[in-house]
Amino acid sequence: MASRPQLERRTPVAQHPFGELLRRRRHYADLTLEHLAELAGVSTRTVSDIERGVSVGPQRRTVIALANALELADHDRAEFLGAARLGRLRTATNVSLSSIQPFRLPDFTGREAEMTALVSLLSSRTGEAASSVLVTGMAGVGKTTVALEAVHRATAGTSDVLFVNLHSPDTLPLFPLQVLQSLLRQKGPQEEHATMEGAFAAWRRVSAIEPLAVVLDNVTDEDQVRPVLATARPVVVALTSRRSLGGLEGCQRVVLATLPRADSIAFLARIIPEGQRARGDLAELAELCSDLPLALRIAGNRISSRPTWTVEDFVQRLRAHSSRLRHLVAGDLRVGSTFALSYEALSPRSRQVFRSLPLIVGSSFRADMVASIHGYDVETTDGILGELADLALLEPLSGDRYRMHDLLRIFAEERLGVSETPQEIEPGRARLRSWTLEKAREMALVDEEMDAAHEPGDVTLPSAREWLTTEADSWLDALRVAAATPTDSLDLVLGTAEALVQFAERWLSFPHWRTVARIAVTAAEQFGDEARLAKQLQMLSALELGLLDANPDIALEIARRARETAERAGAGDAATWALISIAWSETHRGESDAALRAARHALEEALEGGLVEPQVQSRYWIAIGLLDDDPEGALHQAAEMRTTIDDHESDLSLRQWSTLNNLSTAISAKVLIRLGRYSEAVEVANRMMDDAPFFPHEPDFLARAYRHRGFAHLGLGERENARSDLRRALDLVQEHERPDWWAAEIQDALDSLDRP
Repeated sequence: MASRPQLERRTPVAQHPFGELLRRRRHYADLTLEHLAELAGVSTRTVSDIERGVSVGPQRRTVIALANALELADHDRAEFLGAARLGRLRTATNVSLSSIQPFRLPDFTGREAEMTALVSLLSSRTGEAASSVLVTGMAGVGKTTVALEAVHRATAGTSDVLFVNLHSPDTLPLFPLQVLQSLLRQKGPQEEHATMEGAFAAWRRVSAIEPLAVVLDNVTDEDQVRPVLATARPVVVALTSRRSLGGLEGCQRVVLATLPRADSIAFLARIIPEGQRARGDLAELAELCSDLPLALRIAGNRISSRPTWTVEDFVQRLRAHSSRLRHLVAGDLRVGSTFALSYEALSPRSRQVFRSLPLIVGSSFRADMVASIHGYDVETTDGILGELADLALLEPLSGDRYRMHDLLRIFAEERLGVSETPQEIEPGRARLRSWTLEKAREMALVDEEMDAAHEPGDVTLPSAREWLTTEADSWLDALRVAAATPTDSLDLVLGTAEALVQFAERWLSFPHWRTVARIAVTAAEQFGDEARLAKQLQMLSALELGLLDANPDIALEIARRARETAERAGAGDAATWALISIAWSETHRGESDAALRAARHALEEALEGGLVEPQVQSRYWIAIGLLDDDPEGALHQAAEMRTTIDDHESDLSLRQWSTLNNLSTAISAKVLIRLGRYSEAVEVANRMMDDAPFFPHEPDFLARAYRHRGFAHLGLGERENARSDLRRALDLVQEHERPDWWAAEIQDALDSLDRP
């Protein structure tokens, strides 16, 4: 759309009736009455009445819808909304309604920590300043109820409590003058002050006469309340706002979160009669309400007002994710309406970003992930997320992350479905998916060399692991969807899945590695490249064997398929690696002869092809096969492993060297212990410990060293040294990162030390 010329501003907006300004804006946008009404989602009669001055105080939603339809932003938007406020000021209806004070709940319980803090802050009046506290939190969290209760407790009936609602769903925010006018009316009949100067002077006089307590509810900006705080004597002032109001000087702050689950259950139990609680789980009801006090009260009221209903009856309605907000309505209490007040205060771009957040699968996110949806830069996106957090539409977390409340996520999904078609949504979803997969592949490929050479700000092994573990829900979902989406890049799917399988050994407790590896196999099959398929099959087999709940029978079947596929494709390297997986599988199955045959065959191929890693790996499995019947032969294989590693050290990456060195030292220690050469085994374990600083990100490396040394000490009869080392081995590798047999073997040894 071509850019529009700037509207002339020679006449101040205060002199423009809102209807006249709307007409000028409509003409500037080259829109008919009918077209503007259609874009705004209102009737043509509504637009006509405003322009003709019949309607001088249109509803806030109507004004915002018109501003959106006219694509007004920044100064133009502020001017338009300001003119609408002036029109509403003439009716003064919202001013009188704003002073209707909500009931103080007779059954208020919970929030003890917050209430103690609020009462203490409100009671600490010093000098002539007003004692003010701002209660913030998301919509529906109970800010108004808590603020009223705190003021009543702090004043204990010694002060009049005045109340002003500065912004409700059906009104535009009050001007500072309107706020003062509302407070003054509550102090009895007196002269109506039409100017800010007169109203401020009157407020100073009134506040100096007697003790006062004020609750200013739904504050939208600092200017609304500054005149109220400038009193002639101390006044107790409790403010509530969804915004943080960072520019408000000298104001203490208390942030309300959702209720703890136990408090939510107790809250529901107080509202719902016992007989209606017989069927249904209050804990599930609290979870479906996301522990939001407003949702809990609505749910409790709806159930208690229908004697034939049980908790289970209403829970069944709430289980449907897409319709949950439609059921959280009781009379004029609506969860969705409270969210809408914050949502409609956003600029069009911020609303678009807010609506898109449910596209992210993870429970929390950073700005870079959100930026990928819209193509914005990270700095711009971070500013928008900050605006959403300032309105309590997002919860800021540590590490520049944000989280969205479950009910707000549902609200955003509803707004997304209403505002955009599936065809309009899909490009953003695809951009997010592609960005997530590319980022996951990048992080999974970070290795020891990159970690050692990193500059400040670069990705390191720890930061890469943190990203992959934190964003696991997001990248796994992206991988699954991309694999099932024909238009997505098959190469990106395969490359990402392969990189993630390589990363798997750094996070063995993740429960979905098999899914990732199978996606890689399927992608390779779709490519029709048998060499690539053989590689993925071999990686799947090795992954299966490395998992804590490994199934060697399944691994063997996959390894044999990998071998056959590699032989058909003439992929020698993959064929040799498949033999090593066969040897590994047969070892775990207890088939030592078959394992030895496969390992020796693999060694022959590795030597013939000059393959360093397979040489060392195959010798390891040969040594394992010889350990019981020919420990000297096993020791020879361990020595050959060491020689091969040392001769080719310059050809190996740090990760390759680490893996092979671990195998070499581990088998050496095992064989020496089997031969009863315990002192030499201690020396090997000590060398492993000397190497440990080179592998700070692999706690299992040091754990194995302590394990081997512990068993060597046991053989030497050094019971206390053995006990110390074996316990240290268990401590280093956490329960979820070690196979059961590994821990059981050590625990058996420790138990034997406790026996006389």
